[in-house]
Amino acid sequence: AIAWMMITTVEGFNLGEGGLGADIIKASKYVKQEVGFSLMIAVFLVGVFFDYILGMLRYWLFPYTKLQIRKQ
Repeated sequence: AIAWMMITTVEGFNLGEGGLGADIIKASKYVKQEVGFSLMIAVFLVGVFFDYILGMLRYWLFPYTKLQIRKQ
């Protein structure tokens, strides 16, 4: 999720290329906080979804990477 937020930050630095980061910067420039906030929530949710999917793929592809705690 952090990587997705960093991507939008970098896109915001280069407004000529476009992207969600540029849209968020433009929305805050023209005082459209609801547009900027909704875009940030959408980026955050996509990031959390990808984190979840990658975690599930990791446990599916590499089942022995789970931490085993033994009770004594």
